Amino acid sequence: MLSERQDLQAAKPEQLRESALTSEVRRLLDGPNLAHIATLLPDGSPHSVPLWVGLEGELIAILTSPGSRKARNLSRDPRVAISVTDRERPTAMGSIRGRVIRLVDGEKT
Repeated sequence: MLSERQDLQAAKPEQLRESALTSEVRRLLDGPNLAHIATLLPDGSPHSVPLWVGLEGELIAILTSPGSRKARNLSRDPRVAISVTDRERPTAMGSIRGRVIRLVDGEKT
């Protein structure tokens, strides 16, 4: 991981008292599919942007610049919503809501 990036890892579903990721959502997150992440701006309004996501074990990982609007939003308020669609079947989608549990700045150890 490059030092100018941050790895934002969303909470495990069981930490949120929710059910585990379904196999379909896991497939979407593991594939080369585009996702959208929604965070909260300082005034409480939503901020949604497209990005690539992936799984690291049971955690959802995203890569972003530390100074990006989404990174600043998540540093202030860890609540997040992610939707991901299948690039081959745009009507097939999954969504996840949770909280970021870790910000990694620089190389992950």
